[in-house]
Amino acid sequence: MALGNGLVARIERTVDFYGPGRPIPADELHARLHALDIVPDKDFTEFVGRWGGCFVGVSVHAWDNAELIGRETCIELTIEGA
Repeated sequence: MALGNGLVARIERTVDFYGPGRPIPADELHARLHALDIVPDKDFTEFVGRWGGCFVGVSVHAWDNAELIGRETCIELTIEGA
């Protein structure tokens, strides 16, 4: 596991409090980011595969995010920042 057991336990507690987004399967993540020529980091892939886009002290965006962080996708935020 790339994230480590201690970190996963802390993230789980935070996600239980603030709420998860829709988990994003790795193949879906890779396919959607491929359009931007982006290869997602293995930790990001694992994170959104478990919890989707959600708040864990910082906002981690994917798509179909937890309500707390809004509807902006990681793709929209990447394009806006370019």
